[in-house]
Amino acid sequence: GMVSTGGGGTATAIYFPVAASNPGANQTYFRTDARIINRSGEATTATLEFYANDDGGNTEPDATETVDVVANEQLVLSDFLVNLFGFNTAQGAVKVSSERSLIVASRVYNDQTSLDSGTQGLFVDSVGMDQAYRAGTISFLQNRTRNSGEGFRGAIGWFNPNSSDVTLTLYGWDTDGTALGSATVTVAGLEQKQQFIQNIWSALAGYGDLYVTYSASNDIFVYGTITDNVSGDGTYIPAAQGN
Repeated sequence: GMVSTGGGGTATAIYFPVAASNPGANQTYFRTDARIINRSGEATTATLEFYANDDGGNTEPDATETVDVVANEQLVLSDFLVNLFGFNTAQGAVKVSSERSLIVASRVYNDQTSLDSGTQGLFVDSVGMDQAYRAGTISFLQNRTRNSGEGFRGAIGWFNPNSSDVTLTLYGWDTDGTALGSATVTVAGLEQKQQFIQNIWSALAGYGDLYVTYSASNDIFVYGTITDNVSGDGTYIPAAQGN
């Protein structure tokens, strides 16, 4: 579940559309680790801004912290929503920026160490604004009932990196191409949110395989997740550009 992105050029400005340290369904507990590698040749400071999931959006970060990263260092930030930002439980999006080019990585994982069952990683890519698509497709979704003992439960999430509202229309599709419905939501500025599929379309509770497309009035990060109803293992599904 480790992912990374180069800062590109002489500066870094990337986003994690979701980061979490909170309990989930079926006795899951998600945490987020991060790594920051400085191969720029000079010491630098990285700024991390956290935007909590909030229906009303944000006008500024809910928390901001800076960390120093010396040349060639890999800075280890374990469960950083708790240990760096100081939250007991939290979910939202994170922006990482620096004047130097950095490699940034994150891992969201289901922590079952208290049950002697280790951890299970959730792949979450870090993305730049060139990956905030106005139209996209999310494949590989499924939405079995969480207590069914089989398959996966699904969710759709988004983060609006803009200070103004974005109109987002989501379209559900069966694998045979049948349209399953659409829903339009207003995503407030700097809003992060993740919803189970049935909370978007109640008729899709307990549904099998499907996919989702979307269109948006401005640049936005959209993603899907599926979580195994037996093991609690998760998969992060970034949107592919175009619909």
